[in-house]
Amino acid sequence: MRPIQKSLEKQKTFVENASHELRTPLTVIQNRLESLFRKPESTNFRQFREHCL
Repeated sequence: MRPIQKSLEKQKTFVENASHELRTPLTVIQNRLESLFRKPESTNFRQFREHCL
């Protein structure tokens, strides 16, 4: 029973860490896109591309 619990804990920790690592860059991209749609005339597309791609 103990190895199964350890395995589940490791999996849970991995999923939490992976979720955080993915969420951060996606949030940055989302914020930049929202800014682009709000003020397209003031967007520096080169800078936008460098930050998002």
